[in-house]
Amino acid sequence: FRLSFMGEMKKSQARGIWVEGERRIFVFREISRYGSKPWTIGAHFGPEIARGDVVRLLLSAAAGLGVLCVAILCAIWLARTTTRPVRRLADAAGQVREGHLDGLAPLQSTRLRELNEATTSFNSMVEGLRERDLIRGLFGTYVPEAVATAIVEEHGTLAPQSAHATVLFSDLAGFTTMSERLQPQEIVDVLNGYFSTVVEIIERHGGVITQFQGDAVLAIFNVPVADANHAENAVRAAIEIHRAIKGRAFAGQILSCRVGINTGDVVAGSVGAGGRLSYTVHGDAVNLAARLEQLNKEYGTGTLVSGATAERVSTIGLRRIGEVEIRGKTEKVSLFAVE
Repeated sequence: FRLSFMGEMKKSQARGIWVEGERRIFVFREISRYGSKPWTIGAHFGPEIARGDVVRLLLSAAAGLGVLCVAILCAIWLARTTTRPVRRLADAAGQVREGHLDGLAPLQSTRLRELNEATTSFNSMVEGLRERDLIRGLFGTYVPEAVATAIVEEHGTLAPQSAHATVLFSDLAGFTTMSERLQPQEIVDVLNGYFSTVVEIIERHGGVITQFQGDAVLAIFNVPVADANHAENAVRAAIEIHRAIKGRAFAGQILSCRVGINTGDVVAGSVGAGGRLSYTVHGDAVNLAARLEQLNKEYGTGTLVSGATAERVSTIGLRRIGEVEIRGKTEKVSLFAVE
């Protein structure tokens, strides 16, 4: 500090002295230009001069410590406010990745705008996934599940597809006579029980059922889902169908069926009018499978397989029956029965 009568402090000196039992600081300066002897001029100060500064320093330190504590508490609160919804979002995303949508509760909104927007978008996404699964499930009730999945993935369109595939055509034996003596509800119960068994077996072997024609079933292997062993899988499905229904009562009725299997070129696609479409397969290979099913009556067999299918089957015993002329075919068709 400066004293007006002492000039710059850099030319002054300081000493600690005792005045009336109190420690004080004496600041002085010698002036020699105003007489023969130098003058010593100064002033002494007690602790009260520093007390205010010390108090202000302590108050500043306390205020700084208080601000630091508040900042730490705010940081902890902000961290918890931020990490909890982020953790919940990450856990929910993990459940979605695992496909657990049914038990996933909507995420609650947060106070942070960005996280709240992310939470809202995530909830909307989950609802969209649930609706897609619901549509696929309902759609799969009326069309094969593989076809429903393909249509959903193709955004509602399924282009016609030409492929080399195996066709399985199955029909109940004596169903017309049975229908004449059964009530309508009894007929429905018989068919539902039979179809449930047949569908489960065919789909387990990679086949896709495209049509229920009265008591008949039309199934295709290798379309729309590729299957390198489509011929053998179709024959194995036929064998298991016979085993599953043999001696078993469906709604009180004992059933038997005939199966025709053929391999050839088919065209698969959605056919219909306007907004009512049906996924099915067309081609001479399909017609031949249906004709083979009917020929079981003449040969007393349960399953007839064409030569085109038999040449692709190596692990299942097939018995050659011979060749037969099929109406509409220029060449005879080789027939095989399952051993």
